Amino acid sequence: MTEKTISAEQVAILADRVDTLIANHSKIEGLILGISTQQSTLSGNLAVYQERLAALDVGQKRLFQLSDEHGSSIDHITTDVRVHSWTWKLVGIAAMSSLGLVGWAFGELRALQAADNRHENRLAILEFVVGGRSAPTPKQPEGPKP
Repeated sequence: MTEKTISAEQVAILADRVDTLIANHSKIEGLILGISTQQSTLSGNLAVYQERLAALDVGQKRLFQLSDEHGSSIDHITTDVRVHSWTWKLVGIAAMSSLGLVGWAFGELRALQAADNRHENRLAILEFVVGGRSAPTPKQPEGPKP
């Protein structure tokens, strides 16, 4: 059998490698402790999130229950709003149309009144010429005065 001899250089290299392994082991041990701490914090947060999710689930179930209870009344209100909306739209259209019609009628009425005043003035002048009465005073058109 052949015997191997270990030199001082090999022992120094081995000692250096063992020191590096020990340092790496210490670093890994620190990382594992940090991960363990973070994991415990995370598990605590997870419990809080589970409680919040349970409360949210209860609230959502209550919302769906209320929606089921009031679904028909909500549909009825939606229908009423739609009907009232169309009603007011039609009333608005009728009001705008009648506003134009009222403006046109007012203009026609003023024109007819002006024509009537002209005819009365002509009749008064003719009566003056034919009948010999005193001079008539012509009528002024009615309306806003400056």
